[in-house]
Amino acid sequence: MRRVATAATILAVVLLLGRGLMAPAGAQWDPSDEWEGLPEGEGREEVFYNCIACHSTAIVQQQRLDRRTWDEVLVWMVDDMGMPEMPEDEHELVLDYLVEHFGRDVPR
Repeated sequence: MRRVATAATILAVVLLLGRGLMAPAGAQWDPSDEWEGLPEGEGREEVFYNCIACHSTAIVQQQRLDRRTWDEVLVWMVDDMGMPEMPEDEHELVLDYLVEHFGRDVPR
């Protein structure tokens, strides 16, 4: 049930905000930033290219989710939203990056 609620919340955010309409608080859009504000780190490229196919990185950056919930989001994106399934090592790399930079305890 919690997975359905999480998925529904994320879907609502994606549908309401659309591509690139909301940035993290205090963020300034920089057209020269090829990574759309994603911080440097191992996994940034994988996160960027897996996510940008459907939505802006702003949606990713505004989240502060724990590891389990980020994992549920990735599974939901594959199962219900049509994101191509990543090999297990890439999935873990993306998950590690998301938790490190957009985890529950990371300040905005």
